[in-house]
Amino acid sequence: MTPIPTGPAAVLLDIEGTISPISFVKEVMFPVAAAALPAFVAAHAGEPDVEAALDGVRSTALAEDGGQLERQGLVERLLAWIAADRKHPSLKSLQGRIWQTEFEAGRLVAPFYDDVPPMLRRWQGEGRRIAIYSSGSALAQRQFVRYTDHGDLSGLVERYFDLTVGAKQEPASYRAIAAALSLAPERILFLTDSPPEVEAARRAGLRAVQVVRPGTTVLATGTIVRSFDELPALPEMTS
Repeated sequence: MTPIPTGPAAVLLDIEGTISPISFVKEVMFPVAAAALPAFVAAHAGEPDVEAALDGVRSTALAEDGGQLERQGLVERLLAWIAADRKHPSLKSLQGRIWQTEFEAGRLVAPFYDDVPPMLRRWQGEGRRIAIYSSGSALAQRQFVRYTDHGDLSGLVERYFDLTVGAKQEPASYRAIAAALSLAPERILFLTDSPPEVEAARRAGLRAVQVVRPGTTVLATGTIVRSFDELPALPEMTS
């Protein structure tokens, strides 16, 4: 492996709006999960991970509104969360299982921005480690990176982090990721389209750059790029 000449030892990537269009997730993946969810829950009842996810929904409903939900009520609550794009670990776990089936069957293919795969290969060639941090489950992330319109890119990604490590707007989540990678926070560059996530990562000590794709809200201050092609010249990559 080529020694890293300068800059971060690892690059941590968001998915939606950073390496792939948000529209694919919201307009394709979410409807697929919603359509399949009732039958999936019925077919996989009793499986430990499914029951654990449903217990999580039940606990949240009880805490938030005192709801005592039976199986149908749990499904209805999950469908409402999909419609609201709620970042709940139980929902993300079930969506991941559904999407795995769809990706493996070839009914889902993740679109990547054209500037992303070449840069991932460049970073790997430079010896930089690559990880993903997304609200989608680690299982869903793996399928997303394996089944893309640029082929199987999973060999370029070392680690996957999801909401089990913490919320994406909390600095503690980024410190936990740094610890999991056995790196000081300042050795990691985080790339995301989300201004609150940029701020949280910076507060944790990471280098962070906002990726501005079409429709992205631009961070008021700080470094932005509109393509991964702009990254190699940034001070965040060279200092």
